[in-house]
Amino acid sequence: MRSITYIIGIPGSGKSTALAGALQDDAILRSNVAPGKVPFIEYSSGLIQIGRNRETYPGTDVLSYNAQPKVLKWLDSLPAGARVVAEGDRLANGKFFYALLDTGWNLKIIHIHAQPVLGIRRCIGRGSNFTDSWYKGRVTKVDNLVAHFIDHTLLTLDSRWEPELLAGEIKNHLG
Repeated sequence: MRSITYIIGIPGSGKSTALAGALQDDAILRSNVAPGKVPFIEYSSGLIQIGRNRETYPGTDVLSYNAQPKVLKWLDSLPAGARVVAEGDRLANGKFFYALLDTGWNLKIIHIHAQPVLGIRRCIGRGSNFTDSWYKGRVTKVDNLVAHFIDHTLLTLDSRWEPELLAGEIKNHLG
């Protein structure tokens, strides 16, 4: 069965940092772009990550706003035992998650919970520009995803944990 683990959380919760830490010991076999212009990274463990590793706006945030159908088509072409991981706001939505479930993917969600004040402080610290209403919208979006996909939520982690601890917990659940 194909499985996808999706890491969700508000901006500044530590999704990108935790996933990068979880995968740091896994050698990259190739970094490529699939048909339909879907960037991905394939690791020596066989895990496939949607998106890119980069300093600013990593993960699925490198995808275009209209990438969801292209990603779904590409995912459909992966073999039966494929293991995929993703993080970021771009594909973290009910429409994408329901499409995965409808096409037979085993969806596992890891929620990195953060208090908005902490997320905002981290975002400001990295130079992000946003409005209060945009940030509140992201908080509402994540809260709704957690509520609607509770049966698929593997675990909830606390963003106040040390990055190494978050990474270790994610690594343990990607196996």
